[in-house]
Amino acid sequence: MKSFTALVALFVLAVAAAPARQAGDMDSRRRFVCPRRVQDFCRASNIHSGCTFGGAFRSGAMDTCRECTCV
Repeated sequence: MKSFTALVALFVLAVAAAPARQAGDMDSRRRFVCPRRVQDFCRASNIHSGCTFGGAFRSGAMDTCRECTCV
């Protein structure tokens, strides 16, 4: 019984320590679309564009990629 209680306690601690997904965190599974003229630029890996779990588009180049939207 002690080992079961210890196992449950460890599980509870592990779940509590795991970070919760925040609406502002990036969701790597979500796609985004941009106007044709900036599509390639905004998708470049060094620009760091993507969608949040909340559905908002974010980019390191928002001045250029501001018209992109999450789908």
